[in-house]
Amino acid sequence: MASITDFPKRVVIALAHAIKYLSAFGIADAFLETKFFTKFTTTAHMLLAANTLINLEIYRNETDNTTKGSLMWVLDRTKTKFGARLLRSWVGRPLVDKRYGLVGLLFFFAFRTRG
Repeated sequence: MASITDFPKRVVIALAHAIKYLSAFGIADAFLETKFFTKFTTTAHMLLAANTLINLEIYRNETDNTTKGSLMWVLDRTKTKFGARLLRSWVGRPLVDKRYGLVGLLFFFAFRTRG
């Protein structure tokens, strides 16, 4: 676990302000347990809002609220429920790095097999 001093200066300042604000309500002690703070990289996953997932028809289409016509309908060729859940989590939280070329390749094979 990371120490608070290992965080960037802006994070420490924001945390100090949060503790100061919460101390007025007597609940600033919640931040004293540093084991709950961990570093994370902002470049690991893209966080998509629920409205974005709905409007892009990632899981279901907006016409009749079924999976037919959605991105999952195009991509899902899994054989097990575990595989389907894993694919769903990958599609819902896409990686943010230089693997964008793989996405185009997936679409190419998905549309080629759908005909």
